[in-house]
Amino acid sequence: MWVRCGQQASHCGPMRISLPDPDLCGELASFLRACGCDAVESEFGVEVATSRWATASAARCDLGLYADVWRLLHPDAPAALDD
Repeated sequence: MWVRCGQQASHCGPMRISLPDPDLCGELASFLRACGCDAVESEFGVEVATSRWATASAARCDLGLYADVWRLLHPDAPAALDD
């Protein structure tokens, strides 16, 4: 999943959350929308754009927490925030 942060992409570069099963991208996008993210599926996975993230560290913090919750809800399909 590639993440684009608001309109300030230069301040908040792309990040990725890996899933072991790409068929779960739709479910992950729905989960992220429920968390308040603007998430859509694309040919590359899930893209997220939200103006609330002004910095890469803020986006990484939020996405890391969302990935943690996803892992608790889906222990057989863990999401991992890539470095």
